[in-house]
Amino acid sequence: MNALRIDRVRARLTAFYVAVLAAALVIVGGLIYVLLARALYARIDESLHALVQITATSLANDLGEGQDIGDAARSTVDELSSRQRMLVIYDDSGNLLAEGGRDDDLTITLPAPSSIPTDAPILGTVVEQKDDDDRHRLALRRVTIPSHHARYIVIAGSSLEPTDEELESLREILAYVVPIALMVAGIGGWFLARQSLSPIAAMVAAQRQFMADASHELRTPVATTRTAANVALQQRHREEDEYRETLGIIEQQATRLSRIVDDMFTLARADAGTYPVRQTPMYLDEVVDDVVKAARVLASTRNVAIEASTTRSAALTGDEDLIRRLMVNLLDNAIRFTAAGSSVRIDLEEAPGGYALSISDHGPGIAAAVQPHIFERFYRVDSARARGADADGGAGLGLALARWIAEAHGGHLTLARSSAAGTTFTAFLPHGG
Repeated sequence: MNALRIDRVRARLTAFYVAVLAAALVIVGGLIYVLLARALYARIDESLHALVQITATSLANDLGEGQDIGDAARSTVDELSSRQRMLVIYDDSGNLLAEGGRDDDLTITLPAPSSIPTDAPILGTVVEQKDDDDRHRLALRRVTIPSHHARYIVIAGSSLEPTDEELESLREILAYVVPIALMVAGIGGWFLARQSLSPIAAMVAAQRQFMADASHELRTPVATTRTAANVALQQRHREEDEYRETLGIIEQQATRLSRIVDDMFTLARADAGTYPVRQTPMYLDEVVDDVVKAARVLASTRNVAIEASTTRSAALTGDEDLIRRLMVNLLDNAIRFTAAGSSVRIDLEEAPGGYALSISDHGPGIAAAVQPHIFERFYRVDSARARGADADGGAGLGLALARWIAEAHGGHLTLARSSAAGTTFTAFLPHGG
């Protein structure tokens, strides 16, 4: 996955995020609008129902006080109508008796009196003639007062203009808020996608660098092996010593190649979290003794002595093979970089909660500028320290692997000191268990 593909993935994630949010906002906004409109209109209908019922009660009361049909209608309209509530009362024949609160531009056409119910009012919406946007909600009902043999047609009405304006304002708000929210979400989504994919981008760069470095490191022993074999095969007859020398070179490079592949495989499994770290009881001082004995063989070929000081009966629970590998890597580095005729020292001491394992050499030291990079994979210092090592030195995986082993046991590996007098690495290993 290159940078262009990562940008495309980032753009797709942002677009998907904005699309999902847009759908959610449209659905939620639509539901809010529909439910609110339904509630507002239902409240108007309920108020009209109540007004018709109150009108019927008021007409009955006024008739009971001795008023005639017309006076009762006018008295009721004066009492109950307002600028917000329209009330119109007709007699049973459709003749207007009284009205109040009706807009001049609102024309009311009565249906056939027989079609108007007497139990519950019928509801309808009419529009003013001069302005199609100004709507009114009307409720019609025939009111019968048997005790006075009176029949009325009652029309209660309410303008829908305030409610329509409120809903229009809500639509305008949604029309502004949704695009702004989507724009903000798009910016935020791009930022979040960038942040979430940045580790992947870093991994891609690291992977490409890893593959390039690995190819370079593997190419060297393979090329050396092929060259040695080709030289040996160019002549039909060679002396036994020459063949032995060639086979020695091949064996040396094969060993180096095997070590690089093994380290790469271990680190790959460590990255994937699939390397089994076996926890078994051991004595760390005994492991140190075994590693020192084996390392003295290599050290003797370079005229380097190994001094060891250990705490006895240093009980620890961990993976003995991995801890042994940590020590071998650190000792191998120290032996290769220390000056001939000098010594390498390994110290095992008690520390709070575990043990401190220090390995010191008398090499040229590591420059301060490169010290932050020494635990990076395939990183090899291009300095007097590196030039002091032989040509078949490590591939730059030893320290990275050693640090992972320490951390896999709950400890850590640090560069304790480095100067012209030498370098010391210290690994802390907890008791474990």
